[in-house]
Amino acid sequence: MIFDIDTARLLLGIVWQQLWIGSLLVLLVSVGLRLFKSLNAATRYWIWLLTLITLAMLPLPILFPASPATSVAENLDQPSTYAGSAVVDAAPSFAASEELQPRRRASEVAIGNALVHPGLSRGLASSLAVAWLGGTLWMLLALLRGARIAGRLQRESRPAPLPQAPADIRLSNLARTPMVVGLRRPTILIPAALFEQVSREELQRILEHELAHVRRHDQWLMLVQKLIEALYFFHPAVRYAAVRLDDEREISCDDRAAHDQRKHYAGSLIRICKSIVQPQPEALSVGAVRSRNQLIRRIACLMDARRNHTADVSRTSLAMSMLMLVAAMTVAFEFMPRIATAEAAQDEHEWSRQHEFGTPLIAASIMEAAARGEVVLLKRLKAAGGDVNEVNPGDGTPLIAAARRGSLAAAKWLLENGSDVNLPSKGDGNPLIMAAAHGHTEIVRLLLDHDADIDAVVPGDETALISSSRSGAIEVVRLLLKHGADVNIEVLEGGGIFGESELRTALNQAENSGHGEIAALLVAHGASR
Repeated sequence: MIFDIDTARLLLGIVWQQLWIGSLLVLLVSVGLRLFKSLNAATRYWIWLLTLITLAMLPLPILFPASPATSVAENLDQPSTYAGSAVVDAAPSFAASEELQPRRRASEVAIGNALVHPGLSRGLASSLAVAWLGGTLWMLLALLRGARIAGRLQRESRPAPLPQAPADIRLSNLARTPMVVGLRRPTILIPAALFEQVSREELQRILEHELAHVRRHDQWLMLVQKLIEALYFFHPAVRYAAVRLDDEREISCDDRAAHDQRKHYAGSLIRICKSIVQPQPEALSVGAVRSRNQLIRRIACLMDARRNHTADVSRTSLAMSMLMLVAAMTVAFEFMPRIATAEAAQDEHEWSRQHEFGTPLIAASIMEAAARGEVVLLKRLKAAGGDVNEVNPGDGTPLIAAARRGSLAAAKWLLENGSDVNLPSKGDGNPLIMAAAHGHTEIVRLLLDHDADIDAVVPGDETALISSSRSGAIEVVRLLLKHGADVNIEVLEGGGIFGESELRTALNQAENSGHGEIAALLVAHGASR
């Protein structure tokens, strides 16, 4: 399963945003419930259930196309990460803009520089998709197996000898703990051995716990929970919320069953636990005792006199929680990537025609237009408010971009329209150094004719003569020497093998790079060793 780059980035973006937004949401809910200790278990259960459903719905915003203004604004804020791609593709003067830019905006999400490489993105996205499909299928098969076990337990049970039973109560030789099975016809199963061991008073408390599950429709809610767990088995926040949901479900039913006899009810739970000689089968059911660890937590809650033991849900607290979860979905709408429809792409293109260019796009577009030599577009971008002396770390200035790519026409236009011929940029030298390093002789001549400082030193890039000597651009070296470049300028730079400083000159850089003809030329012009 191999995706194209747009689909791969979209998938990686969804996974990343789902993980961090979901984890933050669960953290906030957990902290909030710790602060509001007065909330009873029934309210906490519904809060966790709504949280789990919200986690499952977080990716849904990708199905809703963003408004044209929003989608363009998102793209303006994030320069393209495609190697060799043109950010200026969004400009109306490029024929491909209507197709490429909306897809790039819709699919690109900043998830770290390691995922920028297209091949890595596609491979990682494909691996994630295969892992997700496999894991979800495995979980769904386990859920189906649990449903079959629950059906078998229900079929092989027999009616309990109880007069005036409040529900369908049956005895089972296979069930290891009291439980509710069945969706359309919920049935309370009581282990036959347990039925003979406990008193009728204890049995009544057990039945009240199971009846609480039936009245709350927990078997249906459990199915929803398990489906979400299957879809998001990889998500730690979903797993944590599911565990909390299981605990609060049982505690809330304990509160309904115990009434004012919490101590006696806790004793009944302990006796039930002692009767469990084998683990409970993985059935799609809600049971009185799912594990001993859970039982310990439930007994601790029953005996905690400071805890709220009421059985009714607090509507006020639930309403406040729903508002918070709606806010979380709003955040998801802001951060989740979108799948752009054809209509949204056309709307975005029309919006860009009507509103010209935003400042971030202008800066990136001027840089790319300069590199491509698009003089007409440079004029338009400058008229729209673009700065021809914008410094963009990693790209330099528009004039540096033109010098790097050898775009002579663009360099001429930039110099005639206010570009600073000597403006440096860290890591990119200055226009003359860049043109010299890449052997663009005509641009070097043009820059010198516009009074470029021939011996200007930029840390990390030295001088034009040193850079051209190192790169082997002999014609540029001849031109610089003809214009009086100093052959003996020394620049102290870091970056030796052990981090020590290195003294660089045009001559030693030519010799170290194996350019003997340039070295001889420099010696002939007075270079000293």
